Amino acid sequence: MCRSLALALLAPLILLYPALIPHDAIAGVNPKCLNSDAGAQARLIAYDHRGSGDPASPPSIPKVRAGDISYTQPPPNAQTAVSPYEMPEDVRLDWTKWPSTRVTYGGVPFEFMGVHVTNKDESDKQPCIRLMFRVMAPVYEAHGGVPYLVSGWERKTPKLISVGEGVSRFVAFDSSEQFYLINLAKLRQDVFWRQRFDLYISNVRNSTDPRARPVHFERLLFNIIRRSRYSAPAIEKEDRERFKAATFEELKRRGNDCGSRPDLAACILNVAFMETELGKANPLSVSDALDNSGLAFGPRQLDLGQGRNDARKFAADYLIDKTDAEEADWSNRFLRPIEAMRLRDLRIMYSDVTRRFNDRLGIHGDRVIEVYATGLLEMANADYKLATIRFSGKAELLARLLAADFSNKWGEAAVVRIVAFLRAREQPYGECALLGTWREGVEKYFRPDDVKDFKRRATIVKTWFAKAVGADLSSCGL
Repeated sequence: MCRSLALALLAPLILLYPALIPHDAIAGVNPKCLNSDAGAQARLIAYDHRGSGDPASPPSIPKVRAGDISYTQPPPNAQTAVSPYEMPEDVRLDWTKWPSTRVTYGGVPFEFMGVHVTNKDESDKQPCIRLMFRVMAPVYEAHGGVPYLVSGWERKTPKLISVGEGVSRFVAFDSSEQFYLINLAKLRQDVFWRQRFDLYISNVRNSTDPRARPVHFERLLFNIIRRSRYSAPAIEKEDRERFKAATFEELKRRGNDCGSRPDLAACILNVAFMETELGKANPLSVSDALDNSGLAFGPRQLDLGQGRNDARKFAADYLIDKTDAEEADWSNRFLRPIEAMRLRDLRIMYSDVTRRFNDRLGIHGDRVIEVYATGLLEMANADYKLATIRFSGKAELLARLLAADFSNKWGEAAVVRIVAFLRAREQPYGECALLGTWREGVEKYFRPDDVKDFKRRATIVKTWFAKAVGADLSSCGL
């Protein structure tokens, strides 16, 4: 299959793009920034977009007149908008204590927390997150017979959201995109957000610097808002198979004929990545993986916000129109962690930039596969210092695959640590001994959630390796 045919097969992936809901941490020396708080930020769990809190068309909610709504007006101190840095820690750590207004709408009880978003002081040269979040119990008011919840910040120019809009969503926001209503009852019931809240609690308790704790709360609030604004379109089953076929064709063009040589490292790694990396999101659209990330694309979710040369070059060549004055500064504004963006740029990103990037990714689907194949071959052929270890049988190939997958997920420094662990143990390694010792190294140096993810990914690598080389590794436990 030639490249033009590969592109033709990818054409159906130019799907409908998600409608928006109507209307790093910056790495450095700052001790309160999460990336420099090693105890808290060994690694964040990379949840995918399977939670039920994804943006979606709201359910049909009956209109209720203000006179038919009962509510409990919160005390004045709860109505005062405060930043995470001003909140007592026991309140930040208990979402049942977050300031809220309780409303009974259509006979159903709801609980809402208001969040007012502005930019932080420009004199703060290195904020962990560029936006300032202020939370409050919103004030209930009726205007013209319509019930509203109103922000307790900047009351001279009040921001308000109708209660009907609030009850229909996890998060609703007003036309200024500065005032948000978080539907706390829905949030607490959702599996995704319960997991995220547990992760937030874990990070706070593991923080080595108390100044990082309110930043963790900022990140949680920002993630809630981000997830409410955008979700990448899903890839359908037929398009997934077309995408897989196109990756085989691109590897063949580069001298890796996986049809005749399925035992090549790049070929085994590719089929493993098609299980571990090609998730539900369409690879020909940008996605937002939350936390300290930028927009990402492709089957391996190449992050546009982390300063990678390959990602920036791809964006410059195919995603940004350098002749368009409106896009002239997009490299500086949107090829960066989303947490480093100002409010104005976030509004433009969600309303326009994601749409344009998605349009162009669909057009340049063959280039996306080229970038993916380049990265895959680099990982498959990397050194990883494995030459310093003795292997028996086909274990050297398996070690290369494990190292490539591990590097893809946890970085090259993590591979170096595991290889050093292997080198210090008894050699030579057969396939089963290699798998078992690698697992021991992960259990020694990594978090429990990393161990679980390693076992899942290594099982996939092991399965495809065994098929490719004709080995029976069913007795090799992980």
